[in-house]
Amino acid sequence: MNQIAVIIPNKKVDKILELLLNKKQDLLESLLVCSQKFNFVTVETELEALLKRRQEIFMQLQINDRCIDKRCDQLKVSGKALYPEIVSNFKRLLTIITENNQQSIQNYEKEKIQLKLEKLKLNEGNKLSGYIYQQKAKVTFKSILNKK
Repeated sequence: MNQIAVIIPNKKVDKILELLLNKKQDLLESLLVCSQKFNFVTVETELEALLKRRQEIFMQLQINDRCIDKRCDQLKVSGKALYPEIVSNFKRLLTIITENNQQSIQNYEKEKIQLKLEKLKLNEGNKLSGYIYQQKAKVTFKSILNKK
């Protein structure tokens, strides 16, 4: 984790804004980890826990962003102007998270198609099994009638 130092135009370090930006960095990195794990989840309970964690991160990010905006208003500075390299890093993280999410969606779409194909095969197998069972029943019934 990289620590962010915020120096406002009058050369004073603003610790509050610094803490808020570091928190945002941590939250985005946590969100990145969640997006990476999404591709490897195989158990439904793990998926539910991951979704819950991601929702918590989103809520914390929203609160943190509002606090950053308020602090920038108090300091009468633009956040983007004050820390362009930090904003650039945030954008980079968000781009990677988006790419990971798109990959997860593609993987789930492939899995969905495979499951549909398996279902079709099973349905055909069930029809064949039903036909065979029906034919066996006819043969057994005929053999009982022929024995009399």
